[in-house]
Amino acid sequence: MTIYEIIGVLSGVVFASSVIPYIISIMKGKSTPHPVSWVLWAILGAVTFYFSIKLGAQETLPLAFFNFATPCLIAILSIKYWSKGAFSRFDYICLVCSLSAIVTYILFRNAAFSLTLNLLGDFFAYLPTLRKTYFDPGSENLLAWGLVTIGYVLSIVAAIPRFTYGIAIFPIYLTIFGIIMCCLIFRGRLKKAQ
Repeated sequence: MTIYEIIGVLSGVVFASSVIPYIISIMKGKSTPHPVSWVLWAILGAVTFYFSIKLGAQETLPLAFFNFATPCLIAILSIKYWSKGAFSRFDYICLVCSLSAIVTYILFRNAAFSLTLNLLGDFFAYLPTLRKTYFDPGSENLLAWGLVTIGYVLSIVAAIPRFTYGIAIFPIYLTIFGIIMCCLIFRGRLKKAQ
């Protein structure tokens, strides 16, 4: 096992460990994950995992697997514990755009192009959570998102030996997403402390 494969496994473990504080926070009523985002992320995670295998992304496969399994679990909890009422028109627009990208993603035979469409679908899935966290930063768990981001960064390091678009773009995109989430949550804590 190479050092990069070990880092890849470590990235998956760190990412998977983020689910523990997040589930505890959800069950205590402190975090309210957005169901639209998490259901879409579960679907996207499954498809991304499939295409990651097809692209030969061995070092980053642990993260891709947990990026499928974790959203499945959180999606179930998000539906059970959602307390914010009905979904907005914005949520439905994001849902349609993301599902359109997912369907197009699955239909294309080119794995790299499909991966790009997957990222577009993921971006639209991300928007409801981004919007919710912007307006209510206390509805997300900083420790969980911090661990997620560390897992993503480790996955970028694991991808170094075969740093191609198809292998590196997913961890890079997710690292940016994790950093934005951590910044929004931290900003909310700073405002609350003032």
